[in-house]
Amino acid sequence: MMKRTGYSLIEMVVVIGVLSAVMSVAGYILHGLINANGAAREGLLEQTSFARLAETFRADVRAAEEFRVDSDAEGPRWILKKADGSEIVYSREPDRLFRRGETTAGDASRDWALPRGAVVTIEQSDEAAPKLLTLTVQPVEEPDRIAGPRTRELRVEAQLARDRSLAEPVLGAPSQTSKETTDE
Repeated sequence: MMKRTGYSLIEMVVVIGVLSAVMSVAGYILHGLINANGAAREGLLEQTSFARLAETFRADVRAAEEFRVDSDAEGPRWILKKADGSEIVYSREPDRLFRRGETTAGDASRDWALPRGAVVTIEQSDEAAPKLLTLTVQPVEEPDRIAGPRTRELRVEAQLARDRSLAEPVLGAPSQTSKETTDE
């Protein structure tokens, strides 16, 4: 009998089949990881954008003396009027929130991407704190969305004409133990 030194055709087909199955599973896992990375990156960008929007809105409200809503055919415009007479205007267009205002350096405009179909409101409280403004961005649930982080509601409250360093505690807010000065 002859000594066998090679592999049979059946053995080679089995090895190729096993390797192709392993490569298919690895490709499927890699595809899932790439999608998860993209969704996480998108969520991080959205959170960063919302954080910038919240900080800008708080600063604008604290610098403003008056608030009014101007409704027209294009949708509501929320107007903050400063003591020097300049105005900051927030307006909404599909999937974007715009801020237009004047600064000492000139005209300043910003915009923020919003979740698709989000409902944006800026309301003034009529209750105990009449100078309290609330910005709310309420995302609409997407039934066809399978993966990725769900956008949460953004709710930002700020008090008119109250600079952060001179702020008095808002009713219902926890008191601060640090030294505070008032502008009275």
